[in-house]
Amino acid sequence: QGIQSRFEEFLLDTQTGGKDKKLSLHYYEDEINNPENPIYRSLAEQYTRVIRTADTPNLLLQNPNPLVGILKAEELGYLDEITLGQLNVTGVMHDVEEYKERLRYIQKRFGKTKINLKFIAISQFVHDHLIAVGIPNDKVFKVSNGIDIQKFDENFSNAKEQDLFSKVKRRNNLPEGEMLLGSARRVEQKGHHDLIKPIKILKDEGKLGDLFVALTGHR
Repeated sequence: QGIQSRFEEFLLDTQTGGKDKKLSLHYYEDEINNPENPIYRSLAEQYTRVIRTADTPNLLLQNPNPLVGILKAEELGYLDEITLGQLNVTGVMHDVEEYKERLRYIQKRFGKTKINLKFIAISQFVHDHLIAVGIPNDKVFKVSNGIDIQKFDENFSNAKEQDLFSKVKRRNNLPEGEMLLGSARRVEQKGHHDLIKPIKILKDEGKLGDLFVALTGHR
């Protein structure tokens, strides 16, 4: 089920072609309680269509926006009470620090919603943050991110056989030598500076050799 989430008519940054961060915060956070907010009204309408078309009571949602969209659909009266009473909605929360007003809205809806609502937190930090903002303790479950080791080994072997690492290096103009890869969104709490500082120490001591560091991640 396709969900339009770019909302270029409201959120477009004409210089970068991506979403304008200030406009996004305005619509998703500052104007979350405005019933005429076109972003949430659109999401509410779209998720109402998806729920009716998919014809399943069990929904798994990634991060707050679709969750707020469904709660808005309930608040705006798009979903009937029978449907609402049958919905089991689980929100998988990967991040929480940018969603202050959205989490506050979700917390307020807990006392009103007819939806059976639960959360999966992917870390202890996210779990504790959800509890701290008032999400009921018995509605939050920690399931840490993980990986299927056998599948990882298979993918790694396939990548080596196809010489994908060299291709990626050439595509990104990376130098020859050993690479240390830091993979995380480029936001402060991910601790990129904790990686950069010791690298500078080792470099100043002449102990890096041919090692280079590549940081990859959103933002």
